[in-house]
Amino acid sequence: MIVSVEKWKGKGVYLVRAEQYLRAAENSFKNNDWDAAVGNAIHCIISAADAFCIDLKSQRYKGTDHREAAEFFARIIVNSEHKKAYQRLFDVIQIKTDAEYGDKNLGQKEASLAKTNAERFLGYVKAFISTS
Repeated sequence: MIVSVEKWKGKGVYLVRAEQYLRAAENSFKNNDWDAAVGNAIHCIISAADAFCIDLKSQRYKGTDHREAAEFFARIIVNSEHKKAYQRLFDVIQIKTDAEYGDKNLGQKEASLAKTNAERFLGYVKAFISTS
């Protein structure tokens, strides 16, 4: 389900939240808390995607299937840079279930990949919406 959101909330709420989640992911990573690092990276990317969609469309996905949120993000712009950002979003969402509800702990490799994807995704979003 797509919902309308006041445009100022893109930067004023969702982007701020994404930055907080990224800091939490970085701190978790430094403490070798791999599952927490992945979980926070996931929430960083989801919040950043919401910030992007709100800033450009005054809309965001509100539902339980984050793949649908990724598809909504993907449809907003079609170019190669946006496609890379979408792939980062999709890759992290793919491990969300295992990270948050799975029956095994994730390791440094997964945490490093998730954190790197979150850093790059957030960088893309911040660069794009700073010009809007």
